[in-house]
Amino acid sequence: MSIQLNLFDPPSASPVCAPRQKEAAAARPSRTAHEAPHPRRRHVPGSRSVHFPAAATPPATLAEVMRWLNALDPDVPRNRDMRSALNGVSKVLNLPLDQIATEPRTLAKLFANALPALQRMTPKRWSRVRGLVRIALQEAGVKVTMGRATQPLTANWKALEANLGSQRQRVGLSRLMHFLSARGAEPADVTEQDFELYREALNGAILTNPTTSFDQAVRLWNEVATTHGNLRAVVFERSPDPRRYSLPWSEFPQTFPADVEAFLHRSGTTDVLADEYIKRVKPSTIEVRRRSLRQAASALVASGFPIEQLTDLRVLVSTTNAKAALQHLLDRRDGEIGVYIAAQAQLLCTIARYWVKAPVDADVLQGYASSLQPERAGMTPKNRQRLRQFDLEENLKVLLTLPAQLRDEIVRSDDGGREAAQRMMMAVLLEMLLMVPLRLGNYAAMQADRHLPETLRGRRRMRHLVLTAKETKTSRAFQAPIHSDTNDLLELYLKTYRPRLVQGESPYLFPGRHGGRRSVESMSRSVSGFLLRETGLVMNAHLFRHLAALIYLRKHPDRLEDVRQLLGHTTTRTAARSYVEIEAEFAVRAYEAVVSDRRKAFLSSSSQKGAK
Repeated sequence: MSIQLNLFDPPSASPVCAPRQKEAAAARPSRTAHEAPHPRRRHVPGSRSVHFPAAATPPATLAEVMRWLNALDPDVPRNRDMRSALNGVSKVLNLPLDQIATEPRTLAKLFANALPALQRMTPKRWSRVRGLVRIALQEAGVKVTMGRATQPLTANWKALEANLGSQRQRVGLSRLMHFLSARGAEPADVTEQDFELYREALNGAILTNPTTSFDQAVRLWNEVATTHGNLRAVVFERSPDPRRYSLPWSEFPQTFPADVEAFLHRSGTTDVLADEYIKRVKPSTIEVRRRSLRQAASALVASGFPIEQLTDLRVLVSTTNAKAALQHLLDRRDGEIGVYIAAQAQLLCTIARYWVKAPVDADVLQGYASSLQPERAGMTPKNRQRLRQFDLEENLKVLLTLPAQLRDEIVRSDDGGREAAQRMMMAVLLEMLLMVPLRLGNYAAMQADRHLPETLRGRRRMRHLVLTAKETKTSRAFQAPIHSDTNDLLELYLKTYRPRLVQGESPYLFPGRHGGRRSVESMSRSVSGFLLRETGLVMNAHLFRHLAALIYLRKHPDRLEDVRQLLGHTTTRTAARSYVEIEAEFAVRAYEAVVSDRRKAFLSSSSQKGAK
């Protein structure tokens, strides 16, 4: 049964808006967040029209929504669907209904971290469940707006959508265009008042960050308005992002960024035995240090230090100033220590010891760095939660067999187009992540000829995955043979599908649209989204490394050194610290086996005595 419900319309708006009804809408009294919506009649296909009176007061939890639903006619199909959806949300979130608030922002955060696959719920079903919960909240009197659009765009909005210059603009403006189209506004007549109404609607939507969504819509709309003469740009002061505090380099005295660059690109003799020898660092490390120093300097200024006195790194790393900067960074995190702040302190210590040559300050900063280092044991809570998906063998089976299933499906229905090639590229990437769980940055930069050299023997051919020391995080070379199944899939991709992805030559194994190197962020989003659509599993590309350790250690719990070498950890101690939870799992399972055996022995003994 499908329910056609346009959640973009105001509660009293008709399903089809007149061309322009702004004046009428402005004159119509608006309902506040605490007022109940007007009772509505909706027709459910295959059933009689039903009347759902709103709750006397807006419910605060889903338990109150359930009690309101239970008081309605239980034989109405849509009522049963909404009750089932509430129970489904409770199971997926692993929370009782009385602990799930109806506030849209809270629900959005819970939904963002939900793992429906743990309850064997498909993405389609999970989407349906969330939609029914949104409907139930609206009917019960909770001010929830901006559901999925069910009305098509009007002709003028369709024309504008077709003329947008990029997929980024089409996706980023889709919600706004449907909202304005449903209101009867025309593209050429959009005003700041329309955007204010859109902002209000977003604040009532189940979105994790409506402010970011609104700012993005304003930015993209103004971007489009510059190339479409009939559109008017809108002027809004962007909401300040509390996460952003770094000042641009141009605001510091010129001598400070100059000293920073001199430190970042310091060079010594090439003689490795000389006292002034300095090991060359990677460009990525230089960029991280540059960003960290700008943040530390900005934190010092935010603490009250006059920016005009921040003339060089010696000023920044003095004990008093460094402490003030680190304290400001701690205050921003409500006193919570973390690896990043500890790294900031360690960088300041390095500068004090080796660049400024202030050993007293360096010793104090080394103490700060040690104190700020968190006692880290194992994976992050989010990764632990996501890894629990694979306690179910069915989920592990789905993931491990996905590349082969994708290959068969693509080959069987291949139409020679780009979409099939993109899906085959994802199949190969997933296969590589499963069989050789490198960091995603290595796969983003991977080149077939350079990193996957062939070895031939008659008709047999074999590839090895080869990385130099400069291309790994731990500065250690890596080499591994490619499994025969993986090699067959790789050869099929290189011969038949990869040429469709780019026009001309590209060295990259997983090229971007124009043949260039794909960013790690883009590739990571692609992997997560693809897995969610295809399997319902919620995981990121880095979780493949944790999963590799889990799979191997479950089979060989005493061979942690193998995991260290597979994942490229520097020491076995590092690997042990990362996978302490898995070791605890083995201990629990071993204990359970002992208890189970003793229990069986006692029961067997008791039954034998009873027989005598």
